[in-house]
Amino acid sequence: MIQNVCTLKDPAGLHARLAARIAEAARGCESSLSISFKGIEAKATDILGLMQIDANENDLLLVVSDGPDEDHALSQVRSIIETVG
Repeated sequence: MIQNVCTLKDPAGLHARLAARIAEAARGCESSLSISFKGIEAKATDILGLMQIDANENDLLLVVSDGPDEDHALSQVRSIIETVG
């Protein structure tokens, strides 16, 4: 298991389109991924759960990856979170 703190860079926050991109990337990985913010945790494959996190631009999200491709999985999700727009 590995974890990393990522800064949300999208000015619109963790909105539906961004949540869908994260979920799509997470579904393509063998590892399980979760994202946490202010005590709320969601599976990275759960679009509605991700939106309930209600994070805004520059908020710090904890991403946890566990499984055979955990490094690659975390890298994929991190790059989405830390990309503007």
